[in-house]
Amino acid sequence: MLLQTNPDLLNDIQEFGCFYMDCLAIPQLVVGKDFNAKEINDLWNTSINYGWLIPNGRYFVVNKPVSIINEAFDTLNVPNKTVFSFPHFSQINFPFLILSQNI
Repeated sequence: MLLQTNPDLLNDIQEFGCFYMDCLAIPQLVVGKDFNAKEINDLWNTSINYGWLIPNGRYFVVNKPVSIINEAFDTLNVPNKTVFSFPHFSQINFPFLILSQNI
């Protein structure tokens, strides 16, 4: 996996992308395939465009980690994967991985 400090990543990812990179680590570890810098940068821009990642002054807020993780699975061409948050954890929006098929 690429490190957050990789110079090929967008500057905002390098500086503020800790939780975002954690979200991307889940599909990479499950599938056993790493994203390249372009894929990570593209997912970042997609996440901003869909409101899953929100610029907040100088920082970025991961608003929908579950959506980012699911999009990452799609990018890795792994269909039928579902990540969701249990309702009683909704205050922290903590993602849980449910695999609906073997990889």
